[in-house]
Amino acid sequence: MKSLALSIVFLFALASVAGAVNTQHAGFHLSEVPRFDGYVGTATDMLFVLALIEPDGETANRLWRKIGQKIGRFQVTAFDAKKEELTLKRSDGLEMVIRLVDSKVLAGSHPVPLSREAARAYALDLISSFLSAARQEHPERTVIVNPELGQMPEERRSRFVKSQEKLQKNGQFLTPFLLPDGRWGEAISGDEAKKLPPSVRDNLSEEDRREINLAWAVARAEALARGIPPREKTVAK
Repeated sequence: MKSLALSIVFLFALASVAGAVNTQHAGFHLSEVPRFDGYVGTATDMLFVLALIEPDGETANRLWRKIGQKIGRFQVTAFDAKKEELTLKRSDGLEMVIRLVDSKVLAGSHPVPLSREAARAYALDLISSFLSAARQEHPERTVIVNPELGQMPEERRSRFVKSQEKLQKNGQFLTPFLLPDGRWGEAISGDEAKKLPPSVRDNLSEEDRREINLAWAVARAEALARGIPPREKTVAK
């Protein structure tokens, strides 16, 4: 199985450069294989953005998936952060590995991000698609991200500020949120810009990276908050 997976990786890499390879003998077509556009989060809650590609090479749709979730005929089964490789598995047991895309295989509504402006636009578009997916999943839930800390209970505020300062020294962000029922929460986000494709991240300025990381921090806080179920109402007997 490992040798088959390695062969598929080679075929997919070749197709990225040459355009098309006949993969019928391997049991699938390249048009079925999603493109790996980026990822976000920590080791415990990593999310991956995968793009479904039209036959003409245009991006049909971007979907955010976790380990264990499916996209098309494939299930996301593993991620190697050092190699930036995602393992996909089909129901018949076929496995393949796809790598975080570089500029040669980026396609869709954005130009190949070889300039700072295009790289920044690509990164912000990913954040927008992430937020859109989170809002579509729980459209009925409303949350407040980055509310005034003065609204937070004093004891909790003191702990929050200390944690926030500690994390910032490590290049991380601690973003608070407030649910409609009065519950407070927080989300941790790090250097998400470094998880973008090489052709994107290498063309960002330090100012761009900070802007993108701050935007990711807010987006992840909203997504986390929206995913928290409302508090059950107690019925008086």
